[in-house]
Amino acid sequence: MKISIRAFTVIAVSVLISGTLLAQNPGGGGGRGIGQRGQGIGQRGFGGGGAMLLGLAEVKKELKLTADQDAKITRILEEAQAARGNRGNRGAGGGGGGNVQPGDQPGAGGPPQGVAARGAGFADVQKKIDEVLNADQQKRLRELTIQQAGAMMILNDEKLQKELGVTADQLDKMRGVMQDAMQDMQQARQDAQGDRTAMMQKMQEMRKAMAAKVEAELTSAQKTKFKELQGKAFKFPAPPARVGGGGAPGPGGGGR
Repeated sequence: MKISIRAFTVIAVSVLISGTLLAQNPGGGGGRGIGQRGQGIGQRGFGGGGAMLLGLAEVKKELKLTADQDAKITRILEEAQAARGNRGNRGAGGGGGGNVQPGDQPGAGGPPQGVAARGAGFADVQKKIDEVLNADQQKRLRELTIQQAGAMMILNDEKLQKELGVTADQLDKMRGVMQDAMQDMQQARQDAQGDRTAMMQKMQEMRKAMAAKVEAELTSAQKTKFKELQGKAFKFPAPPARVGGGGAPGPGGGGR
């Protein structure tokens, strides 16, 4: 059960974090250039980590990616997206056995089917990206990831938990906050009735409220350390103006 809870936390936090990135850039990758293509893939594939941030042109510029690095990272994201789609197709067909861990089946008291596999997938993609980046780029990407994710990143990043000295009791309280937030998100999805803009706005509000509650569990010393780990402040791109109402479903909203 402990493994299942941890895997569920990875996915739950990723869902909440990805809502912010999708709100910042909801259109997806319509172009065919490396940067544009990678942007769409990053949004659809892996919320809540450096992989998704690498879909933003501003982040690529901040990291000073070379053309070769950009091409390699785009290829990694393409392959990861294809693998994720294949897992989803197997699950939809009812067969999907290999990626399911004990307790992952609905009704077994664990998270939805495939959650553990997806959690491992996030880590695998990040590892491949780190192999492409140099040490300075890895450090800066992590700083940007912490800035964007905020205190929610503490929930599913063991390295960050160790750096901050988070106790088991603190982590339990933070996970309680997360579970309440996920229930609220389900209700918000129903209340939005297909209105994507309203859903994204609600998720933004929920993310801020959850981050504040999670960070409130830190001591003063931990809060200071958490701020240091974010590095130099970075201005993430503002969400572009949208024309019309809900529009066609954007990446990340289809629940593949």
